[in-house]
Amino acid sequence: MDFANNYRLKQITVWLLVGVTACLANLPKEWAAHLNLQVEYLLGVFGLLIVLALFLFTRFSYFLLTVLLIIGANLPDRWSHSLAIDKVPLITALCLMIVGSLLNQFVKILPSGLEPKAKVNNPEGIRALMSAIQRGQARSVQIIISMNIDLDVFDESGRTPLMAAAAAGQSAIVDMLSAAGAKIDLKTPDGLSAIDLATQSGHLAITAQLQDALARISAPPAQAAA
Repeated sequence: MDFANNYRLKQITVWLLVGVTACLANLPKEWAAHLNLQVEYLLGVFGLLIVLALFLFTRFSYFLLTVLLIIGANLPDRWSHSLAIDKVPLITALCLMIVGSLLNQFVKILPSGLEPKAKVNNPEGIRALMSAIQRGQARSVQIIISMNIDLDVFDESGRTPLMAAAAAGQSAIVDMLSAAGAKIDLKTPDGLSAIDLATQSGHLAITAQLQDALARISAPPAQAAA
């Protein structure tokens, strides 16, 4: 299984676990009795699987807040009374913390470790990206780009992903890569840029496309806005 499909499978797994758990939680008692299902036991099993999936596939801070919310929501009354804990403010506070952390990920109000990280050098991701480019799999390319890998890494042949897409005539993928910040003016060991490779391969529309993108990047801010 390739890199992008593996990532997609993880996402689908989490959603399936959540969906099945929601269905079980709302299953009419008559149906459960007819199907001879032990709903409480199954909910416990699927709940543990969801917690494990969140631990494996999400940021630890978000995972921790989610687990605390689950514990708070299911805290036995006698425990909360003995500990002098009011469940309503506890659950409300945890919900607000989760919502706040998710919002902060997008609006970047506070430095919380959720800020964009530097691009990572991921050889496996680059190999998967190059393979997806050669096959014209734009969806897989978009998934790999979203993983924050360094798009300006040269492969064994001395090309970056943008160069490979330009040489292969993949116009949509060229757009994706340039929009994601892939550098247009990098050159192969032979001194050829993505524009040169597109021209050599006869993809003149991509040549013009990259030249326009490079002009916008190189233009002064006022001129680029116009």
